[in-house]
Amino acid sequence: MSPLDDIPVEIANHILGFVPTSDLLNLCLTKRLLREVAEPFLYSTIRLERQYDQLWDYIDNVYMDGSGFLGHSFRELDLNSVDIPVEQCLDAIKKTKVPYTDWWIAKLNSSETSLEALYAIFLAGLSNLKRLALTQHFINGRELIGKVIQSKALGGFGLPRLEQLREVGYYKGCDKVRNKNNKIFPDVISLFYLPSLTSIEAWIPNPPVFEWPAGEPNLDHLTSLDITRLSEDNLAKILALTRNLKLLTWTWSCDETDDPGNTMELNFENIIERLSLVRGTLEELRIRLEILPSIDPDFKAELNVTGSLAGLAGFRELTYLEVPFISLTGFGDTPLPIEDGVPPIVKTLALSDDLLLNDAVRWQQPYFEDFDIGYAPAVAIDNHIEALCDNIPTQLPLLRELVFFADDSFAPIFERVDFDATMAMYPDDGFNMRVSTRYNY
Repeated sequence: MSPLDDIPVEIANHILGFVPTSDLLNLCLTKRLLREVAEPFLYSTIRLERQYDQLWDYIDNVYMDGSGFLGHSFRELDLNSVDIPVEQCLDAIKKTKVPYTDWWIAKLNSSETSLEALYAIFLAGLSNLKRLALTQHFINGRELIGKVIQSKALGGFGLPRLEQLREVGYYKGCDKVRNKNNKIFPDVISLFYLPSLTSIEAWIPNPPVFEWPAGEPNLDHLTSLDITRLSEDNLAKILALTRNLKLLTWTWSCDETDDPGNTMELNFENIIERLSLVRGTLEELRIRLEILPSIDPDFKAELNVTGSLAGLAGFRELTYLEVPFISLTGFGDTPLPIEDGVPPIVKTLALSDDLLLNDAVRWQQPYFEDFDIGYAPAVAIDNHIEALCDNIPTQLPLLRELVFFADDSFAPIFERVDFDATMAMYPDDGFNMRVSTRYNY
């Protein structure tokens, strides 16, 4: 395993910024994960050709990906040496009739922000999109791009509205260095007004007060939702408007930024209550927990946990369930039986190692007296897994796959559990058991 696999992307990007181009090319050829980190540093020239506006009508799939925040802004352009069709660009901006055209033109005329203005022109002209993905670098600190997205989603100006857009990815991630870049709630919430939207994956920060900018949207067409960062209370404002939601992925997240939703209070009972809004339609549910690494040495991530997700047993339409292992056992002194929190018709149960070694998990503390990270808690977990397997035939008769996601590279507990021995005890019970990662699943 490469050391770059184990460090935050911001630090990896900072390191790669000093690597010669020839070495970056060799790095891309070693493995896929390293290529994804190193490849963005190989390209320094972008050529924009905009001669046939009508070609925009034929674009139905746009994926604009850019990774990393720290020290890597859009490159400055030497406007005197780059062949930019300035008059065409100015004409395109003025035709939008948005109230921020002067600001847009000023960005176009600045070497520091001209690329953002050009990307915004490209996005503004799209009319027949069916899929759109904007990630990280194209969102973080790009207020103009966010404004254009708002204008196209809400309508009312000279921009073609995205009437046919069905799938959207709008994922920025947290900028822990520049908190102001995280204030993108108005941009991303406007996407819910798109009339044909069926699926959205988004990083949504918590606003001081959750308000729909143009009244409550009609979300009857929304069937898949993947939300990171938004608190369960604010998530409920969206869930309450859905009528046909089938797939939900929600990542509870906290860090040291000034997000109004930042809290070390993890209330599973409240989460169950909010998710109950889609109890009757939901077929697949993924819940993830993360505490982001801190750049502040004084930041203390001390969780206060209430309850468990055992109430999910009442979600009788669920056939796929992915939750943290400790969300079903609870954090108390005595762990709860895992199977008691799983709906009886579930066919795939995936248990992750999210926060598995957090100090708030009290039932694990006796196993850390002789601290051997990985092996000691694996003994406790092994016992719970065997108890779960004992009860699968009677309590989860439809279960066909039991997956353990081992994503904690610093303490891969699940990799220490003897699954082969456990599986050998249940050879004919009709389900498969394996260890994987979310990335490879």
